[in-house]
Amino acid sequence: RIIICGGMTVFRSTKGQIEMNETIFVLFFIVLILAIGMFVYYRYFVENVQETAGQLSEQGASVLLASIIERAELRCSQGDCIDTSKIIPFSQVVKAHPSYYLRELGYKRITLETTYPRSNSTRLCDLPAYQQSSYPENCASYVVYEQRPMKITTKIIVGTPVSIYYPELDEYRIGRLVIESYA
Repeated sequence: RIIICGGMTVFRSTKGQIEMNETIFVLFFIVLILAIGMFVYYRYFVENVQETAGQLSEQGASVLLASIIERAELRCSQGDCIDTSKIIPFSQVVKAHPSYYLRELGYKRITLETTYPRSNSTRLCDLPAYQQSSYPENCASYVVYEQRPMKITTKIIVGTPVSIYYPELDEYRIGRLVIESYA
């Protein structure tokens, strides 16, 4: 009904219009509650997937850690140890064939650190350091493999103690093989 009162139009609500407004209001709140519920579920699901991906990546790095020692390119002939004379040539082969090793090893950084006896140097071992007379005392660590993605969102670090063989000295030392896995 419309009532004109002094030139002003006033709408008079009927019972049906009030019920229609209430229904729309209730539907609006139900849709709002459903949207909030879906948003919360989506956030929970994404966090759960990221956590699972992190666990799988850590397990993959652990498996790679165990298999690196067994690679013929790095293993010494006397047993389960890493031959230091093979590390620098392996790094050069990786640089010559990056696509193959990227498929094989992925985005990772693999380093070998000498832990005992501790080196006085903090130098990263490369070909010039290897050729010096003070080798192996002048090297603290080796970069076995390194391939970084453009953008790093997560980094998982896994390490294990290893036996390091120096064929020049016919000597074994203790080291730590570390894999930084990027995602």
